[in-house]
Amino acid sequence: MTDDGWIDLHATARRAGAARWLDARLFEILGGWVTGVPEPEVKIALATQASHHGWHATLWGERLPTLHDVEPASWVRPSSAGVEEAVEALAAATGTIERLAGAHRALLPRLTAAHASHLEAASPVADAPTIRTLRLVLRDEVDDQLIGERLLQGLLTTRAAVERAAAQQAAVESLLAEAGPLLGDDRRPP
Repeated sequence: MTDDGWIDLHATARRAGAARWLDARLFEILGGWVTGVPEPEVKIALATQASHHGWHATLWGERLPTLHDVEPASWVRPSSAGVEEAVEALAAATGTIERLAGAHRALLPRLTAAHASHLEAASPVADAPTIRTLRLVLRDEVDDQLIGERLLQGLLTTRAAVERAAAQQAAVESLLAEAGPLLGDDRRPP
């Protein structure tokens, strides 16, 4: 953060790089799940959402600054090893219920909250392009989260299904909680 409370250029670059990495992984993960789920409506939703994340990754790539002696691609990485571990645990989910619960009840709510926090801290003067990106991305994320929850609710018809969803949500959420900020924090690099 700058002294006036706005996010500085390096923090914005780290967040954009972490968001680029995460959206690219979600593009791969959700797209990879399409062939592995039997429910046609879930296949369509996952394919659509994978496409959203691919587009978001492109948008975040466009927000990466070019600084003296810093390649824009060097910003693209998970914010921590713990975030990478949590995302890989999500990717390893095998059942439709587990996939939807991990993505739409654990990861997407945290990603939405991280972007909302970034939007609140962005400077309307210095960060106008980032603010536009955040608004576009947030709209998709909120819609995707609602669709995923609706699909999951349709599958939660037994106690066992509810317990599977809760277990997966808790597993992914625990890893994310231990990982620290999903897109990094606002502190300047050491």
